[in-house]
Order: sequence, then C-alpha cells, then structure tokens
Amino acid sequence: MAESLRWFGGDAPSDVVWAGVRPDGSVTSHWTLGGAPLPFVPLVDDWVPGGEVPAFVGLYDASRRSSPQRVVAGGDVPRTGWARSS
Repeated sequence: MAESLRWFGGDAPSDVVWAGVRPDGSVTSHWTLGGAPLPFVPLVDDWVPGGEVPAFVGLYDASRRSSPQRVVAGGDVPRTGWARSS
C-alpha cells in the first residue's frame, strides 16, 4: 500500500501526529516513516469535556499543553514516505 500512496488528505488535518489506540489498548503513533513510528503527542488520560463545541477540541488543547516537547515545528516532519500504522 505505502509504495502506491502518492498523497494523503485528512478530514481533520493537524500540525502534529496524534496518538492512536490499538485494539489491545496499547498507544502508538498513528503514522510511520520507513516502517518506524513517528513521534506523537499522547492524549491526556484525565481530560473531562467542557461546554465548548466541538468538545474534543479541549482534549487536543490539554494534550498539547501536557507534552510541549512532542509538538515539533512542521518543517521538522518529512513530507514524503509516510504510511498509516494499524
């Protein structure tokens, strides 16, 4: 699949790679480069939704604040060779 992937467009684009949760409950990167997981911003465990709409925006804000070292400049992320991990 990755060899034939020419581009990818997301319906919720982001400037960071977010954590993905596997069926077994383990947390990993949603994306890989050359088979290696890309650094990702983990989602905070203790977040409680507030009144904002959409509610999940608060989760992303809290997660970014809790792991600022994981938020890298967009220019630091390679633009080719990505593959979605499962």
